[in-house]
Amino acid sequence: YKILLDELELNNVAFQYWDKNRDDPESEGIDYNHLNLSELTLVAKGVIFEGDSVFANLQKLTVRDSSGFYLKNMQAKISSSPRGTEAKNLEIQTEKSMLNFDLKFLYQGYPDFLDCRCGAHGG
Repeated sequence: YKILLDELELNNVAFQYWDKNRDDPESEGIDYNHLNLSELTLVAKGVIFEGDSVFANLQKLTVRDSSGFYLKNMQAKISSSPRGTEAKNLEIQTEKSMLNFDLKFLYQGYPDFLDCRCGAHGG
């Protein structure tokens, strides 16, 4: 199957993920088992879902976490499949930093993420 979207846009979305099987939230920093996200804005163009792969031109991603972390903007040309994920011209901007680089993760399949110590690796 193939699904094409000229543009995908989310504006000012709130999202919460709370793993009740985990201990109470960490007091400092981002706790990935207890996320409370707000002000989520996403703009992606040329989004393609093809079989088990996704391609998109991420033009804007902004989000704030209850820990105080604020992603002012992220953009990249993204592709993801069961064998790898790539973000070309990845630009990440927070309140205190600005990063610009290419990122590539290679793996045998999505189950590699269940144990990141030995499966997935950057390239």
